[in-house]
Amino acid sequence: MNLLRTPIRQHPKVSLRQTAEARHWDGYKRIKVEDEHAKISCVSFAKEQPFDFAVAASARVRLFSGQACAPSKIITRFKDNVHAASLRSDGAMLAAAGDWPVVKVFETQTKAQIREFRGHSAAVQAISFLQDDLKVASGSDDKTCKIWDVPQQEEIATLKGHTDCVRAICNSSITDVITGGYDHKVKGWDLRDPKCTWTIDHEHPVEAVLALPTGSLLATAGGRFIKIWDLTSGGRLIQTLSNHQKAVTCLCHHSSDFLKGTRLIAGSLDQQLKFYDLDTFEVNHSIRYPSPILSCGISDHKKFPVLVVGMLSGALSIKRREAKLGLPQEDTKDSLLFRPTPPTTKQGPRVGSTRYYKRGVRYQPTDQDAFVANKRKKKLQQYDYFMHKFQYKNALDAALQSAHPNVVTSVLDELMQREGLKIALADRDDKELLPVLSFIVKHVTNPHHADILVHTANIIIKLYGDVCRHSSVIDDLLIKLKGQIKAELKLHENMLEIVGSIQLLASNNVP
Repeated sequence: MNLLRTPIRQHPKVSLRQTAEARHWDGYKRIKVEDEHAKISCVSFAKEQPFDFAVAASARVRLFSGQACAPSKIITRFKDNVHAASLRSDGAMLAAAGDWPVVKVFETQTKAQIREFRGHSAAVQAISFLQDDLKVASGSDDKTCKIWDVPQQEEIATLKGHTDCVRAICNSSITDVITGGYDHKVKGWDLRDPKCTWTIDHEHPVEAVLALPTGSLLATAGGRFIKIWDLTSGGRLIQTLSNHQKAVTCLCHHSSDFLKGTRLIAGSLDQQLKFYDLDTFEVNHSIRYPSPILSCGISDHKKFPVLVVGMLSGALSIKRREAKLGLPQEDTKDSLLFRPTPPTTKQGPRVGSTRYYKRGVRYQPTDQDAFVANKRKKKLQQYDYFMHKFQYKNALDAALQSAHPNVVTSVLDELMQREGLKIALADRDDKELLPVLSFIVKHVTNPHHADILVHTANIIIKLYGDVCRHSSVIDDLLIKLKGQIKAELKLHENMLEIVGSIQLLASNNVP
């Protein structure tokens, strides 16, 4: 005769499915965390191999090797804090400036200062090499952007038009120079006849501007918002992204062989680094850092890119995507450095060994396989055995030994249906009552089990309310249970107040 088993409660599981995008970004493993003496204000990558990068913090700029991700050189020839630094596309030159309103250009191989440009009257907040790598643009708190000719050692133009300090600079294939300032404006400039050709209003102080790979799209960041503009349509707003809780401070983009399309990467003071799909403008992934993010950058390497994030606390996070077996690789120096060991040919188990006789244990059947039903009788669980013997006290003790909340609550539910819960809880001393109360205290705030456990606790109080003071352990557990229930009720009251406030706000916004 087949005896009925206690039905185990099933609750919906929290989805832990990891998307392909999340697996890709989780593949970036942290190499090291460098600590600077002050906030890291700028991270700049070279666009050509070996993709070296520069990090500006305090009154120095550190140069890192793109292969080893370790400091290679330190440039300290600054009188004050450095706010901006830019590597030329080949990494051979570095332009940097800061509180001291002088733009300096260095040769990265020898650390020699080869140019010094004076002309700004206030601190320089943004700097960038232009597309021809022969000119440098610098934005300052004096509300101007100046263009410097590196070979000729002279100032080419002064771009005036902002009514507040210039905080961001970039360039694209369509516009020579793009500037953004705290006057909420983003302006495009034509260097052939230095003048402003277009202006767009971001509506918040602009912290970063970034020309996307297509050349026709521009991303601007200011406040909590990132806005995407179409420059070929006269600066038409395409999308507004408002996924951050605090001001967005930095932008960069990345595309690789592992991703479909280009990703926009944004760092914010809310400690979040978010990755946006530029095809759908949705957040595909986010990484939380221990401190507000001030700067970020990622190398253009297609196989082993390096992700660098600079924080307000002075921490510098360096991550690199790990190599995977079976991926085609080019015979470059860096790919040879990170090339994984080729897999060895897997041999079968030795004949006569234990593994040999266990072959096929994990075989997954196909539609063509014949299925033979297994009619073997399943063994009853210990609590089911006692339940069918009407030994309710032993059944409850056996369920508690399993330590699985769903099993215990299912047995309690079954005892309630049989009107045997009071029998299972009666005639217990303090040692036998201890595991029951401990389980209730631990799981009573879980909404999946609260209804049964509250009912069980009420029965225990009715049975042992007069004698619970005789045991200090049971008394302490009951006091703890009372405190947890009061805290849970207070939480529910606060949540109801929040829901009421949200409904009131929503009703006011309805036309």
